[in-house]
Amino acid sequence: MRENDLSKAKLQVRSSARSNRSPVENALQKLEWVACLFESEAEVFSVQDTEYNVVKISKGVERVFGKDVIGGKCYRVYQGRDSVCPDCPTEKLLTTGRAAFSSEQTGANGRTYAIWSLPLMNERGNIIAVLEHANDITERKRAETMLRASEEKYRAMIETSNDWIWVLDKYGNFTYFNKKAEKASGYDLDKWVGKSFGPIISPAHLERVKNIFTEVMNGKTVTYEVDVLKPDGSIITLSVNTVPSYSESEIVGTVSFGQDITERKRAEQTIRASEESFRNSLDTSSLGIRIVNAYGETLYANKALLDIYGYGSVDELRATPTSQRYTADSYVEHLVRKDRRRLGFPVADIYDISIVHKNGGVRQLRVHRGEVKWAGKTEHQAMYEDVTNEKRAQETLTALSHRLIKVQEEERHTIARELHDQIGQSLNVVNLLLQRATRPTETDVTTLINAAQEQVVELITRVSNLSLDLRPMMLDHLGLLDTFMWYLGRYTAITRVQVDFKHFGLGELIKPEVAITVYRVVQEALTNVARHAGVDRAAVNIWADRDRIYVRVEDKGSGFDPGAVDSTASSGISGMHERVSLMGGSLSIKSAPGTGALVSAEIPLGSARGDKKETA
Repeated sequence: MRENDLSKAKLQVRSSARSNRSPVENALQKLEWVACLFESEAEVFSVQDTEYNVVKISKGVERVFGKDVIGGKCYRVYQGRDSVCPDCPTEKLLTTGRAAFSSEQTGANGRTYAIWSLPLMNERGNIIAVLEHANDITERKRAETMLRASEEKYRAMIETSNDWIWVLDKYGNFTYFNKKAEKASGYDLDKWVGKSFGPIISPAHLERVKNIFTEVMNGKTVTYEVDVLKPDGSIITLSVNTVPSYSESEIVGTVSFGQDITERKRAEQTIRASEESFRNSLDTSSLGIRIVNAYGETLYANKALLDIYGYGSVDELRATPTSQRYTADSYVEHLVRKDRRRLGFPVADIYDISIVHKNGGVRQLRVHRGEVKWAGKTEHQAMYEDVTNEKRAQETLTALSHRLIKVQEEERHTIARELHDQIGQSLNVVNLLLQRATRPTETDVTTLINAAQEQVVELITRVSNLSLDLRPMMLDHLGLLDTFMWYLGRYTAITRVQVDFKHFGLGELIKPEVAITVYRVVQEALTNVARHAGVDRAAVNIWADRDRIYVRVEDKGSGFDPGAVDSTASSGISGMHERVSLMGGSLSIKSAPGTGALVSAEIPLGSARGDKKETA
């Protein structure tokens, strides 16, 4: 059935940036009456997304079509079609943005339905889904046809119809109404036959119903809504379709088919009341929200937006020139968007801006812009999301990526130089010795082969050292403590720097990513001692408890000013910071010229800890 003011329905919902529910569920949550109807087996309600996929159904749909319709295309699961149905109300709604109605659709089950489609909107006023209500009008359609053919023949079927059905003669007096109408209205058929319909119609609607009766008697078919008075004074609202009743091609009265829409009308009142709820949701939203007119004048701003800018009132926001609320570059972009809108060119609904806080600080905001009904007019709503931290995180990630690439290139350069300068030269020496040994004139072949073997042994040692520098395999097989015992002995043998090593709790299993981080921090710190400190002794303390591992590398050497070190030029120091930060830990360097240096790190162990073992 169609209804005159159905296109005025708007579903407005409050958005929540951190909600775990889908946008469709958020929209439906505001409509308590819909939630009840979805639990009813008598009501055929379903929700389709904008691609015609069924995302939610009432128990009534489940009873008729089964649970498997979820996820399918509505036109396929309901009507067995491969494309959108003719006169599809959902298609009309998605095209026009307004509620739509189809007076007759035939389902795959052979039943006929009248369908209403209402838009479900998000906080930006965009349609995200369609709420569809189908009324089974199969019996009504059959009744219309059968009444024209033979009223008596199909009276039994009419009596069992779920619709109200009544017949008036050409004077407007009742000649019949079915059991549904009799039971639902509370009126006794025997007492009302021959009486006018006037006394049971609401006085506010009576004149309009009389005019409709005249139109139908002149051959028209009219659909309308009317309030019916029950004997106890309560009101039932009906959606009525009235057609002429013929006898040998002469109009002798009218036949009306009515459906009780009292609950739906109450729901519409709830929707209208939701506009006030919408205003309240704006006031309490955690997102900054501003309503502006076509000239850019601020009509409304919520507290969250005022806090973002640092203003105490909407008047202060209005009084601040727009050019002062933006950074210079962002203000230019604002003017470009404004001119494009004025000239009718498309402008993105979501964009980023840079604004100036009242205290002079700069914040990065993401703006979601759309139309909204405000005080009965179509205005523009802008929602502001503070993404300053997100932008900073992106910049940090970009810098870290660049840093990682640079470190990788430096490491490759080091490996290439090692291969060329040492391993390449050793292979050349081996090659020359073997060439000499194969000459027919060479008399001391044994000496040359022995020399070549010595070079091969030295080459094997260099390859092994290079592999250990890249990653000590024993870290994976023997654990952190044994790896440090080996490394510190090798370090002292190469650098002549003695290391005082104290440790506690390293005999347990530690996650590989934590172990390699600790190893690299100590390795880099001791490398800096050997290169820059000018001392022959350093101290390394490592201890672990159930939650964290602590590292201290200290020397009493020449020291340096950490603040004067260029992080871009010192991949070692920045690498230590980045490794520890990626593990969720912290690293600090304390030093000054002439006072030595102390590198300290704390790294969470996570859940990869067993019972603690003490080590002397």
